[in-house]
Amino acid sequence: MVNISIYRGDTPTITAVVKDEDGNTVDITGATMTLSVKENENFTSYLFQSVGSLSNPAVGEVKFFLTTANTEQTPGTYVYDIQYEKAGEIKTVAKDKFKILTDITRP
Repeated sequence: MVNISIYRGDTPTITAVVKDEDGNTVDITGATMTLSVKENENFTSYLFQSVGSLSNPAVGEVKFFLTTANTEQTPGTYVYDIQYEKAGEIKTVAKDKFKILTDITRP
């Protein structure tokens, strides 16, 4: 999996490519992809969630366009996962740390 690091209040685009266990890209045409961020795995509430835009679904590419409302959080290390849902199948395709870094422009 991959750690994600962003600066507080920024509006980054996170690009992910879904692959199977053998490293082959997965066609995600028609899927709903959701990025979920929580304070830790035991929390029931989300810091935020973002539904992805299927930018090149035939080769598994999805983009998550984060907003300031998503990223205006207390700097720290959180957890995230990306979940795939298509035709009743639900699968977590990524899970790792999500770091929100302090920016210099604001205290």
